[in-house]
Amino acid sequence: MTWSACSLPGIPLVCTTLDVPLDWSRPEGARIPYFIRKSKAAKSPKLGQIWLLVGGPGHSGEDIIGVAPYFTSMGFDVYAPDYRGTGRSAPLGCEGQDASSVSKRCLTDLAQIWGDDLASFSTTGAALDLGNTIERLREPDEKVFVFGTSYGTFLANRYMNLFPERADGVILGGICPATGCSVRVDRSIDLVAQETFAACSADAFCRSKLGDDPWQTLETIYSKLRRGHCSELAGEWSDAALSAILGGTLGERSLAPVALATAYRADRCDPEDVVALKALGRQVAPWIFGLTKANQPYSEYLYLNIVMSEFFDGITPNDLRDEIDRLTVAPGYGLGYADERESWPWPLYETPSELKRWAPVSTPVLMVNGTLDSATPIADLAGIADAFSGPAQTFVRVPNEGHGAVLESCPLGIVKAFVRDPSAEPNLSCLFSLQTLDLRGSSNLARQTFGSRDLWENSVPAAMSSAPAEPAESGEEPTDPGLLRAIAKGQSAIQPRW
Repeated sequence: MTWSACSLPGIPLVCTTLDVPLDWSRPEGARIPYFIRKSKAAKSPKLGQIWLLVGGPGHSGEDIIGVAPYFTSMGFDVYAPDYRGTGRSAPLGCEGQDASSVSKRCLTDLAQIWGDDLASFSTTGAALDLGNTIERLREPDEKVFVFGTSYGTFLANRYMNLFPERADGVILGGICPATGCSVRVDRSIDLVAQETFAACSADAFCRSKLGDDPWQTLETIYSKLRRGHCSELAGEWSDAALSAILGGTLGERSLAPVALATAYRADRCDPEDVVALKALGRQVAPWIFGLTKANQPYSEYLYLNIVMSEFFDGITPNDLRDEIDRLTVAPGYGLGYADERESWPWPLYETPSELKRWAPVSTPVLMVNGTLDSATPIADLAGIADAFSGPAQTFVRVPNEGHGAVLESCPLGIVKAFVRDPSAEPNLSCLFSLQTLDLRGSSNLARQTFGSRDLWENSVPAAMSSAPAEPAESGEEPTDPGLLRAIAKGQSAIQPRW
């Protein structure tokens, strides 16, 4: 095994490519490359290994390696693999074509190239690559932790089912249920919308903008949009534009006031409001305004192969369509999944039921999920605390945080304490400070999202804006508050990915 330098800006790395079986049940058969990045411990003594599992599926380990310095500074070697089918691990795609968007011709070509072996590009295949590679690289008595975010938690649970009690600890952040991440993304967004607008009803400032029943106000706004109100936003699609913008802002603590102010501005719909809403829409829902999508997974083919085979658990395409019709905030993402499922040309592979359960292990497990997570909603995790109820297994609900909750400062401190000593009782006291949700916003946030001076009102002098601007260091704008969340998600910021 040869490791070669492959550093990224600010992150020294070495990389290697292993040779693994395409089908682990036939190790003498065809083999594929398995690419791994490693960031070496920055201090001694070395405490062990941490394996970072990115979300997706479809992304490469490069999308999560930015987390490595948190743990190399503690004394851990950090690894980030490319799952089979993406990045540099036998990526599913066609030469000369962008694998982040699907073409019928490439679907046909890949089916001819791989045939029945497409079933090996599965979560189970990725978990077998992971587990066998960990055993190959692990030094005697060396501690190993597995840290999955989003879809990476689904993979981590599959790993625990296949390699029980092998890890010294597992961290799950933004948790995908054991039966599969939900394709009911519109319902998930609607649930978080209800939570956020309910918080508005308990906040005097927010009530002054959206009334005593903000959810009813939102439903009224949608009714008005469907009758032609605010057509300047997106013509006959203005209601869809509002849902897409809300879908791109709901589920993040820092953007909660933006989502609420979006509804307020859509209701008033002055010319300045339309300008502000379009400015935000171009950032979080660019396709609504005729712009090109960006930041899609490295392999949409791998993504769809796994989603179509593993995530439609007890729900049909018609179920999705019927549910979307009944929702208030529904960007319509599920319609795409329903259409893909009905026309999917590759054979669907089966996953044994014993692998689609919470792993029955005594391994220390730290589970972290935000209460405003719209990608992996906490409502889908009923039973997880009972399934992992051992003395070193803890489920942490992070108040008012979204899908990237595990990398916010308070939960991240809990994670760091866990990898230092997974058997210790976690100190969750810092969570109390997260109970309060700021629904007013700031002038900096208004500038970054709406391009305006104030989040809620138009033509407001800087001195009269609803909250003071935060000072920027060295004359620069503050760091984008969604940066670490985007790393944690390992997914597009403009369309739900796990």
